[in-house]
Amino acid sequence: MKKILTLLVLTSLSFFTTNAQLADGSIAPNFTATDLDGNTWTLYDILDQGKTVVLDLSATWCGPCWNYHQGGALESVYEMYGPDGTDEMMVFMVEGDASTNLDCIYDLPGCNSSTYGDWTEGTHYPIINDDNIAGMYELSYWPTIYHICSNRVVTEIPQSGAAAIYAMNDNCAQASGTNNAGILNYTGFDGPFCVSETFAPTAQVQNLGSAEMTSATYEFWLDGSMVESMEWTGSLATFQIEEISFSEVTITDDANYEVQVVSVNGGTDEDDTNNLVSGSASLSEAVSDNYLTLEIQTDNYPGETYWQINDGDGNTFYTGGNALVVGGADASGAYTGAATLYTHSLPLPADGCFEFIIYDAYGDGICCDYGDGFYRITDQAGTVLLEGGEFTDQVVNPFSLEDAGTINDNGAIVFYSGEAGMFCGSYAFAPAVSVQNMGANDITSVTIDVSSPAGNVLTQEWTGNIVTGQTGYIVLDEITLEESTVLDLSIAAINGETDVEDYQNLISTEFVRNYTEEYIWDMELQLGTYAYEIYWQLTNSAGDVMASGGNEVVGPDGGGLRVAAQTDAGAYEPGALITEQFILPADINDCYTFLIVDDWGDGMVDGGGGSLLINSADSVNPVAIVDVDLTTTTFINNNTLIDANPFVLSTGELEAVDNLIIAPNPTSDQLNVSFNLAESMPLQVKIYNVLGQAVQVLANQNFSAGSQQLETNVSDLSNGIYYIHLTNGNQQLTEKFTVINH
Repeated sequence: MKKILTLLVLTSLSFFTTNAQLADGSIAPNFTATDLDGNTWTLYDILDQGKTVVLDLSATWCGPCWNYHQGGALESVYEMYGPDGTDEMMVFMVEGDASTNLDCIYDLPGCNSSTYGDWTEGTHYPIINDDNIAGMYELSYWPTIYHICSNRVVTEIPQSGAAAIYAMNDNCAQASGTNNAGILNYTGFDGPFCVSETFAPTAQVQNLGSAEMTSATYEFWLDGSMVESMEWTGSLATFQIEEISFSEVTITDDANYEVQVVSVNGGTDEDDTNNLVSGSASLSEAVSDNYLTLEIQTDNYPGETYWQINDGDGNTFYTGGNALVVGGADASGAYTGAATLYTHSLPLPADGCFEFIIYDAYGDGICCDYGDGFYRITDQAGTVLLEGGEFTDQVVNPFSLEDAGTINDNGAIVFYSGEAGMFCGSYAFAPAVSVQNMGANDITSVTIDVSSPAGNVLTQEWTGNIVTGQTGYIVLDEITLEESTVLDLSIAAINGETDVEDYQNLISTEFVRNYTEEYIWDMELQLGTYAYEIYWQLTNSAGDVMASGGNEVVGPDGGGLRVAAQTDAGAYEPGALITEQFILPADINDCYTFLIVDDWGDGMVDGGGGSLLINSADSVNPVAIVDVDLTTTTFINNNTLIDANPFVLSTGELEAVDNLIIAPNPTSDQLNVSFNLAESMPLQVKIYNVLGQAVQVLANQNFSAGSQQLETNVSDLSNGIYYIHLTNGNQQLTEKFTVINH
């Protein structure tokens, strides 16, 4: 579908990746790729020629990508400094979205996504269609533009003009002299820590000289004192890189450290401007209060934020925000209010190390370009433990509890993992929950209450052992449901006592039984702008298709394939309202499935939404069997179960008809239908098969009062059960017969 996405939609892309953006100073991953003209390029081959490279990672549906592309800055860089200019730079555009095809780059009708135009028009630098490169460079948002120095060091740059991009070359370390080692990055532990930190200092070293580097001397200094001198031997050609590692050190307070080059190949390093890198560590804040409060002030894009509190063993105690940011299952916890203050209580069990981590999907923090968001953790006295808001994709803030009290018996239901959703008939299952120990004591028993609006369903005590921070899986006894309900599962006791905190002590799950005693249904399926993407069908429990409609190319198995077109057979027009009547077997109890398939895989969230309504076939007093808003949830396949249990031959008995006789029954050819009418009236008389399909029309006319006789030949019908169906407006009468052809 041709959906032009805005910046807000752009941000949702990164909700599905846990990668952080490739950090400045990283070594650019090498790649070999073929451009649209068939030319093959290898990044390191270009860099080894002493050139720098600009890499533009874009997507055809990305508005900011298109705007920058059309601005001409990269075209100017290529013209002035590329192969036909000074030949000191190279520019590549990489279309890095796996969901778009080649036609989207050229703006051709076969584009399976969306595009702003022909990206090749007026573009002389190479364009590469390869999503693997986007993955290698840990893309988190579109567009991302990298400047890569000839020594392979990468830096993300803004959407700058040609002059600013060229000026980036001045920051590149150049190969010079014969014996020249450069320290590119300190890669060991850096930043805040809790109580103490033991680590091995490491750094990336690059040979920037013309001679092979076979030996070097490096030193590690801590707070002004040399701790270790290391003699390195190996083999590094020009521009090759190796990570060096020193022995472990332990720090317990703020610290500053340096890694230095002392000598190269047994002599003096000929360029000492890149012989030293430094790092620092800081002891984190401590608090003597178990009861902390977190304040999150959102920016203009609240759905980009997610946070968590972990203990020193990596156990997650609290979370908030949009879990999709870190690859979670759904966005149910996402903040929705822009520039809104959210407050969370954080009772922690006992002394120890903890960390607060906050993530931003777009990589620009929560302050200050798009609103003045912030985070702040305080104790009960209001003392600020930590606060901030300016970061990129994430920031980690360690802290510690020291001389705090203890919160002993505290549990939380992390998630419900039993059965849920729609069902037919009598439904027996065993509920299950995962309970996390949020307190200082081991949990040896948990009492779980299960209740519905009708009252208590089950109370059960579990015994076992769950240590602090860990999670236990609790399977309860089997229960049986007969109707739609909401079950509440709650913690009634921990270790035989009332839970001291009520955080996540209750979780609810919904069960739906779409029950009906009608066998004639009226359907209304309201579709939106992208109606041509939709296919639907109604099947019985045996898998027989009772009715279907929509895009035949999509069909029941085409969800998410993105192959649909408006010209496909069966495709609906935008905004179509589909109405159908289903006449199902009147004497068969069955569980039917109404399936809606979306070719694009996003349901009906975009393009005006949609809805599904299935009523009993009664124009005066219709009863809703299914009423679903399809606007609120994305889906590839949407399944709705309907439990049909017809207990009469008709809905709205035809009281004017009596003495309905079908003979012979069974029959092989001739079928006689006779009945009496108490008054004159119009009648439709049809034969239906067990799939609810009309196979013959016996009459559609006005009948006078009195005895009636109809005849038909059924020799062309397959063996099986059929139904004679008499209809007058809302009144109906059905009788079954059997065809046996020898």
